[in-house]
Amino acid sequence: MSKQVIIIRKDIKMSTQKFAIQVSHASIESFLQYGGWVDDDFFELKIPPGSVSEWLKGIYTKIILQVDSLEELLELQQKAKNLPHALITDIGKTEFKEPTITCLGIGPTDIKSINEITSHLKIYK
Repeated sequence: MSKQVIIIRKDIKMSTQKFAIQVSHASIESFLQYGGWVDDDFFELKIPPGSVSEWLKGIYTKIILQVDSLEELLELQQKAKNLPHALITDIGKTEFKEPTITCLGIGPTDIKSINEITSHLKIYK
C-alpha cells in the first residue's frame, strides 16, 4: 500500500482557504514526481503499475502532519530527497507579503519509507 503525507508549517498564519490550496498543491506536485508530460494533452507515469495505481483508485492513506518551523520542514525535505516530494512556496500575492514556503508533500510511496521520515510528527490540528 501507498501513503502520502503533507507536512504544513504551524508557525505561519493562513486562512482555511489558503491552507486547503497549499495542501492541494503539495499533494498534486508530489504525485507528479512519478511522471512527466509527454505533450500538452498527455501525462505518462514513469513507473510500473502497482501501489501508485492502487493509490489512484482510492486504496491509499493521505495524512496532514505539522511542524513548528521552516527549519524543520527543510530538514524533512532533505530526508525525503530520494522519494517523490514537493516543497511548496506561496508566491505572496494574497495573505503573505512575500514568497513563503508553506508545506511539503511526500509520496505517494511505500508506507515504510514515509514512516522512517515522518513517524515522529504530530497530526495537524
